[in-house]
Amino acid sequence: MSDSAALDRLVTGAHGVYAVTDFFQNGLRREVEQGKLIADAARRAGVRHLVFPSLALADQQTGIPYFEAKAAIERHIASTGVPATILRPAIFMEDLVDSKYAPPMWWGSMRRTVGADKKLYWIAVDDVGAIVARIFADPDAYIGRAITVAGDHRSMAEAAEIFTRVTGKRPFAIPAPLWLIRRLVNADLVPMWEWLGRNPVVADLAPARKILPEIMDMERWLKGRTASPRSPG
Repeated sequence: MSDSAALDRLVTGAHGVYAVTDFFQNGLRREVEQGKLIADAARRAGVRHLVFPSLALADQQTGIPYFEAKAAIERHIASTGVPATILRPAIFMEDLVDSKYAPPMWWGSMRRTVGADKKLYWIAVDDVGAIVARIFADPDAYIGRAITVAGDHRSMAEAAEIFTRVTGKRPFAIPAPLWLIRRLVNADLVPMWEWLGRNPVVADLAPARKILPEIMDMERWLKGRTASPRSPG
């Protein structure tokens, strides 16, 4: 995704492009660079619809690097003139279970930093995919829009109660110090957690439900996940 020529080959002839950038693997600077390269490749190829998954609150000028990186990509996409839809997903429910996101740290350090009773917005990754498919199927309704997508509004305390009831065991939590999270997990997560703890978090569940009426809340998502085998991580 850092190779313009490779991106040109990939998107040439495509009607639409769905592009995910990854700060966990690449860091924020390279994420922004890659997001811009994708938008430029889409422009050169004459792509008729670019859908970019940004981040909820990316439009709030928080100053948090994790948010501002997505906002920079959003601005560049707008500058290219490519017909585009910006999705702003809430926190992935998968962050609480997938090993690559160190879930014990979320249940421990994140819960302590944000506050156990602070309500946050959540979305299942599968539902993001379903929403993207419906957006591509009805471009006239969505080109030019930025849409926050969330399926549930739960505090960490409520999430723990749901997990305990559905799985029969309380989530394993490690309340590690934030300096250790910065060193061992990802330094850019900590400022996000701190911002979420200090500031009001307001979103609207209605737009996502309008696109995908069957969107999952946390309990339904977890029941589906525990009912079917999943590959590790």
